Amino acid sequence: PPYLSPEHARGEPLVPASDVYALGVVLYRALTGHYPFYADSPEGYLRAHLHTSPTPPRTYNPRIPERLEAIILTALEKRASRRFRTADQMGRVLLEFLNEPASPATDAAAAHRRALAGDEHPIGSPKTPNEAEATPEASTQPLATKTAPPTTPITAAVAGGVMPPQTESVWDPVTLALAILALIAVVGLVPLWLWVFFLFSH
Repeated sequence: PPYLSPEHARGEPLVPASDVYALGVVLYRALTGHYPFYADSPEGYLRAHLHTSPTPPRTYNPRIPERLEAIILTALEKRASRRFRTADQMGRVLLEFLNEPASPATDAAAAHRRALAGDEHPIGSPKTPNEAEATPEASTQPLATKTAPPTTPITAAVAGGVMPPQTESVWDPVTLALAILALIAVVGLVPLWLWVFFLFSH
């Protein structure tokens, strides 16, 4: 029950984004040691999936980079249309996050020392001024009072440069090839239609 998607809880047909939701719960638990929400019974978990907003992961683990938190919260959206559409798309976004341009050697060494001192997560990159201005409450708001992210997961993902679910092109090579074949087939039947028309019209 802790991993069921909202549409599963409603008894609706499952879609690839339903697996994305479960994967979001797995990442949340792996990084925080907690579930997004707790309940005393399976029915309670179903209600939580449907109506309760997940506690932001950084509430439990402040070392989680804000952009990674935005990815996780996007995967945990109640509406399937607001999540990543497939696990493959979510995987590409995570790889993009992990493969961001590396800092110069001196900055990397300083970041590593801060990480060892507990000031920064090893896999997180130093915040840019734009990121610091976008979420000032991330550093000033007391941890106990952080009950929701300052922006919606989709907005945070866009602001942080993370590809949102809606940006993936629907014209993949297979779809485009099938469309061209269908067009050729339809155009090729035109002479046959004309021949049948004239044959039976006289």
